[in-house]
Amino acid sequence: GGLEAAATTQLTRSSVRPSVFGGKEQQKNTWGPLRPPTAKDMAMRRGAGSPLQPPSLEYLVVLDFEWTADNRKAMLPVSEITQFPSVLVRLAGNKSGVVDEFNSYVRPTLNPKLTEFSVALTGITQNMVDSAPTIQEVLSAYISWLRSHG
Repeated sequence: GGLEAAATTQLTRSSVRPSVFGGKEQQKNTWGPLRPPTAKDMAMRRGAGSPLQPPSLEYLVVLDFEWTADNRKAMLPVSEITQFPSVLVRLAGNKSGVVDEFNSYVRPTLNPKLTEFSVALTGITQNMVDSAPTIQEVLSAYISWLRSHG
């Protein structure tokens, strides 16, 4: 893609500057003791079936946690997840789409009372988390949901 091409250009670019010997231009290697990659190196890296290519993905899981927060003091000992939503997306070009969704509120146990800031920020109310399962229960359900999709 464009970013990869820009990175390749950046990595293989050498600066040209006048030499102090006779005013001739001389290339300066910006790779130090390493040699810059050759066109053959880059072709191998980009070629189909190259071991350097990441495998293509058929599915992607998108997570967007909400957690306890306060704008006046740190959440000690840690902030806790209060919502555990995920979307399973099938990647199929222009036929890509959502396969399934998982969503659960989570009852915080270290700081069970939500701050006014947290409620205003996330829209998650105390009643929503009071009746929710703990993180251990949600993780178990989440793993089962993932496994149900192979």
